Amino acid sequence: MVVKICGITRAHDAKLAYYRGADLLGLIFHPASPRFCGIGAATEMLRSFPDYPWVFVFSYDDANYIQEIRKKFSAVDAKIQIPATHRYLKNLVSDAGYENVIPVVGVQNSFEHDFLDPFSAFSLIVLDTAVRGDDGRQKPGPDDKFTRHLIKGIKRPHLLTGGLTPDNLEGVICDAEPYGVDVAGGIEKSSGIKDDVQLEKFMRIAKKGRGF
Repeated sequence: MVVKICGITRAHDAKLAYYRGADLLGLIFHPASPRFCGIGAATEMLRSFPDYPWVFVFSYDDANYIQEIRKKFSAVDAKIQIPATHRYLKNLVSDAGYENVIPVVGVQNSFEHDFLDPFSAFSLIVLDTAVRGDDGRQKPGPDDKFTRHLIKGIKRPHLLTGGLTPDNLEGVICDAEPYGVDVAGGIEKSSGIKDDVQLEKFMRIAKKGRGF
């Protein structure tokens, strides 16, 4: 199972996640995020671990800002994650290629698999089950817990995200059978600071996949 550890702000957490088998490591560059990774911290990590499987994560940020971050860290072969409804998505794909862009598709309580047809050219997509505001922050909703069985059977490579923790991951895997999972806050002791024990527990369960 593919695992993305997102919201990394420290070199320690990046190294631990990588050596515990994380397939993707997310740096959030959206300034309003509680897990925003500043330029200084990002520079330190990217210089120390340039070959790690990095993902630069954005919300509805300005296209010029996204380009600025990409240019600053152009020496790193990172993928770019942005909302599927971002107006810059098409231009970004033209510049970076489908294989290097990860669109985030918001999914709530009604969902048909053909809804994903427009994203068939992408190598990977994120299915975000959380209710979020325009600033990217999770907010209360009528049903924050996505009816996970709705995505069961999706063949297209995807990461399921939104409210995942080591305590609910086994149930999520049983219900949804996701291709992969994406976690941030569910393994933290504070925003942007991962808990070593929770991270390792999450990785053990995820890497066992459906065979636990």
